[in-house]
Amino acid sequence: MGNAYLVWARANADLTVLGYAVPVTWLLTFEAIATVSCLAGSVAFWRAWARRLPEPDELSKIILGFGLMGLGLLALAAGAAQGAAMGRPVAIGWLLGFATLNELGFANVLPVALALYARAAPPAFGSTIIGLYYLQLVGANLIVGWLGGLLHKMPAMAFWGLHAALVGATVVVLLAVKAVGGGLLAAGPPQPA
Repeated sequence: MGNAYLVWARANADLTVLGYAVPVTWLLTFEAIATVSCLAGSVAFWRAWARRLPEPDELSKIILGFGLMGLGLLALAAGAAQGAAMGRPVAIGWLLGFATLNELGFANVLPVALALYARAAPPAFGSTIIGLYYLQLVGANLIVGWLGGLLHKMPAMAFWGLHAALVGATVVVLLAVKAVGGGLLAAGPPQPA
């Protein structure tokens, strides 16, 4: 959100709302508001869901979250394609749609994954496992930085489509993990005798 996305939006998006040109950094403000709103909304949604239906396990929620993030990236690819086809800047609605879907996904990935890791880790290693979870975010940001270098080498539709494909691959991997080891994760750590 804070790297290639802003560079691309500044150069390619129509950042006009009700006739007022908004600074590109306001996209981050919208994202922050969406993050808090989606986190609260996600908790309320799953509580309401659980009153009527069995609540999905953590891995299912994480898969859903990545799916929503992928849809958000497809919205950017579609907006870029539409803008290129019409010879116009990308409408801000595509960017707001991306941010909303991305944050809905985030609300079902980061906190849910932390809860899964905390619950499934052996008690003696809980803090270490949580630390490793955050360490993987460092690696992810390094990859994002490398991918950002492709921004000016690829058409925008392909650039955002590549991101969507990578998130889609994550969904496929997580579905395989769920099929093979989902029962182990549901059981939690072995309890001491």
